[in-house]
Amino acid sequence: MAYIVVFILLAIFCLLLLVYRKVKKIHDFCWTLKDEISEKSISTVRNIEALDVLYRDLKFNNSLPPTMGFAGSPDFLRLVADYAARDDVDHILECSSGISTIVIAQTMKLKGKGHVYSLENSAEYAKFPREYLRSYGLEDWATIITAPLTQTTINEFPTYGLIETKPCSLCVPSLCRIKFFFQVFSTVS
Repeated sequence: MAYIVVFILLAIFCLLLLVYRKVKKIHDFCWTLKDEISEKSISTVRNIEALDVLYRDLKFNNSLPPTMGFAGSPDFLRLVADYAARDDVDHILECSSGISTIVIAQTMKLKGKGHVYSLENSAEYAKFPREYLRSYGLEDWATIITAPLTQTTINEFPTYGLIETKPCSLCVPSLCRIKFFFQVFSTVS
């Protein structure tokens, strides 16, 4: 009889240990999930704030195309707009066209000087940003240049087949295509 009681107590202890481990895993998962949700919420709020600032500062008459994904995030676009708004920035060379082209061109328009040159590897895709520029009345402030991607011997990453362009103040890379490259050029008068 004593063996049966010891066996039942041992079985109950093992069952409680198993339940404890499962509850601990659920508890740890909930804390991890809470942290992830908190980080994403902060990022989302910051991007909403940055988009609001872009709309107010850049005085857009139409809403902007969707941001994020392949397009720049609002917090990134705000940094680019702030840089483009500087008095010593006249020309910007951008690798890959899109919503950032619209933001930079609008900044130049409000500033009353400057131009953005945007390299695009696809002639087919270049049609969309050109249409956006026309719809926003920004075609005088931005030029989209079709420049196919080529292999380089320096880094073996596809980069734009560059053609001669005007000296520029900032090169904004496409984060999808040229992750390693972000260089600020000095303004040439």
